[in-house]
Amino acid sequence: MFTAFRDLPIRHKLMRISMLVSASVLLLASLGFIVYEFVTFRDTMVQSLSAQSEVLGVNAVSALLFNDPASATTMLAALRVRPNIVSAAVYTAEGKLFARYVRNDGATMFQLPEQIMEKETTQRFQGGSLFLFRPIISDGERVGAVYIQSDLKAMSDRLKRYAAIVVGVLAISLLTAYGVSSSLQGRISEPILHLARTARTVSLEKDYSVRATAASRDEIGQLVETFNDMLAQIQVREEALQKAHDQLEQKVEERTRELQQEISERKRAETKFRGLLESAPDAIVIVNRDGRIVLVNAQTERLFGYRRDELLDQPIELLVPERFRGGHVGHRTGYLGDPRFREMGAGLELYGQRKDGDEFPVEISLSPLETEEGILAMSAIRDVTERKRAEAEMEELNAQFEAANKELEAFSYSVSHDLRAPLRHINGFVELLKEHAGARFDAQGQHYMTTIINSARRMGSLIDDLLVFSRMGKSEMQMGMVNLDRLVQEVINDFQTETQDREISWKIGGLPEVRGDAAMLRQVWANLIGNAVKYSRPRAKAEIEIGSRLEGTDHVCFVRDNGVGFDPQYAGKLFGVFQRLHSADEFEGTGIGLANVQRIIRRHGGRVWGDGRVDGGAVFHFSLPKREEDRDG
Repeated sequence: MFTAFRDLPIRHKLMRISMLVSASVLLLASLGFIVYEFVTFRDTMVQSLSAQSEVLGVNAVSALLFNDPASATTMLAALRVRPNIVSAAVYTAEGKLFARYVRNDGATMFQLPEQIMEKETTQRFQGGSLFLFRPIISDGERVGAVYIQSDLKAMSDRLKRYAAIVVGVLAISLLTAYGVSSSLQGRISEPILHLARTARTVSLEKDYSVRATAASRDEIGQLVETFNDMLAQIQVREEALQKAHDQLEQKVEERTRELQQEISERKRAETKFRGLLESAPDAIVIVNRDGRIVLVNAQTERLFGYRRDELLDQPIELLVPERFRGGHVGHRTGYLGDPRFREMGAGLELYGQRKDGDEFPVEISLSPLETEEGILAMSAIRDVTERKRAEAEMEELNAQFEAANKELEAFSYSVSHDLRAPLRHINGFVELLKEHAGARFDAQGQHYMTTIINSARRMGSLIDDLLVFSRMGKSEMQMGMVNLDRLVQEVINDFQTETQDREISWKIGGLPEVRGDAAMLRQVWANLIGNAVKYSRPRAKAEIEIGSRLEGTDHVCFVRDNGVGFDPQYAGKLFGVFQRLHSADEFEGTGIGLANVQRIIRRHGGRVWGDGRVDGGAVFHFSLPKREEDRDG
């Protein structure tokens, strides 16, 4: 093959070489340009999709913080204007799917994952799509993530167009090279002059598409060909620069449209903010760093009696009673120096002043607003006149109730105390009657005297319990540290005589040390343990469990038994005075023990409750506040 080429005329050699070189250069240049465009377009897609995900992340923060999937779904639905986006999703901080969007043209190229574990921003090209993941950050914390899938149709279409252009340019270039090679038969001078004219034309007109025609097969022809190659390269570069310029203009236009969209969204957000401001139930007043009012809502006008134009650009002290204005300036300056959220109701008693000079109590919450003009202070003002009046009435009613309660306790104590004397007389005279004439009574008479004696004793126990109940409500508490473990053991020892002929399984867990009145708490344990012993009497083997647990800021103690239990629908009656769920013939008692327990526990700042079922045992709980050192620990 090389021998045949060597024997060819120089004209044919130059023609073939020219066509081969032209085709090779154009092909390589075109391939290089296509590769460059391919890489550049991929980077542009990643940047565009990254910007889109950042906008979605910013818009999805409020939906994530307020757990509003519907709002996030509506926000994602706006992606339908981007035909290249196949699907998108918002995930929670735990990686769970929160909201999603799938293009409605039946695209199923990729199934959105229900759980995603990525932590950092990532992107990848896979299966003809671009996938991008970006975490959503709010106040330095990761609150969720955005996941977007975009197809590569635009890139594929562009590559096809470039391939068609390369084929056309290559064909034209080969035809041009063929024409140039065919014209190399001219004289040496003509090619040189022609080359000079061509160079001059290119220099003056900056038209790099002009080509010189070679008229010979010697070094001049080679020079002409070289010159043409140089022009071709310059033309390619010029075209590349022009395309880059066009792309830059396109990017500028796209960014301009994005900025216009951002401006429109900001205006919509401002409109929404003003709508929320006007619909707020409280008066909203926003002031700048100079303490001047820049924005109010309709509720402010109704509350203070000013028109809106009378408040704008006025000092906030206009709404403060005159006697507080001097100090308010200092408070306002201090807050703006260190702005932070302050809940409504926090701080001192606050008052507002209406346009007519009327003062009224208010509660104010403060929060800073970061704007382009600097930090503003937003205050939500609530008229609490009615609530203050209701609180005053409630305090008066409580005082009346407390006085009535004390009178009732005093009456109860007095009645119980006065009943003891006649009851002792009944007991005494019945005993004398039994000794003096008891032998003369028949069996029926003996039964009557026994019934009178038992009833009198039961009445005495009832009066004693009433006196204890009355004293528990008014006696002064002797507070101190009480070891419940030791206290419970002492109470159990007191029941040894009563339980010595019974089989009882005691299960006693660890009990805390609490602050309280030892005598009163002993009464609580005596009543609860005594009930467990009493109501488990029908069991061949009684089981009684005593223990405690921590629940928040309270110690919760309990006494559980396997006795006769009670119907849970009557649990609310257990702690009332004289309330019994079993008859006196079944189990002795006056129905005051649990009422005493409830009164003592309430005086200690706790509560008491019971659970049980008929013939299934019962458990009684009571709570006592933890000590301060326990809470700190």
